[in-house]
Amino acid sequence: MKKHIIIIIYALLILGLLFTEAFGFKFHLHHGFSFDGFWLRFPLNIFDFGGDSSDLFLTSHLIGYLFYLGAGYLIHKNYPVDKQGAKLLLPLFFAIVTAVFISDFYSYYQDLNNIFAGRHLKMGGLVFLIGALLVKRIRNSYKQIELQEESNLEKK
Repeated sequence: MKKHIIIIIYALLILGLLFTEAFGFKFHLHHGFSFDGFWLRFPLNIFDFGGDSSDLFLTSHLIGYLFYLGAGYLIHKNYPVDKQGAKLLLPLFFAIVTAVFISDFYSYYQDLNNIFAGRHLKMGGLVFLIGALLVKRIRNSYKQIELQEESNLEKK
C-alpha cells in the first residue's frame, strides 16, 4: 500500500474539515470584493443548511471543498474502490462536494446581483466523515489482500 499517499489524503481531509467548518473569512461581492472579517466556529457541524438568514455574507469555506476534491482525486487515481461498499462512497463523496459547489456559486451569483438572502449549504463535516470512512475501507481491503498474499506464500 502506498502509505505516503494515505497520509496526504488524510492531511487533505483534515485541511478540508478545518477550512469548511472551523475557520475562514467573510466577504461580499456585490460592489467588488469586500472583506468583512474572519470567522471561527467550535464545535464543528456535520451538516448545516439555511434558507433566508440574517447572515448576509459569503464565506471562504469553498477553499475547504477544494481540499476535499484533492483528496477524492488521489483516492480515485491511486486506489481501486471496488471492495466493501467503497464503490458507493466515492460517488457520494463527489456528489456532495458538487452540490455544495453549485449552491455556493449560486450564492455568489446572488451576491453579485445584490439579491443574496443568506442561503447556505455546508456539509464539510459529512464530507470529512465519508472521506475518512472511504480511506478506512480501502486500507482494510489492502490489508486483507496483503494477508492473503502472505498466506499464499507460506503455503508454497
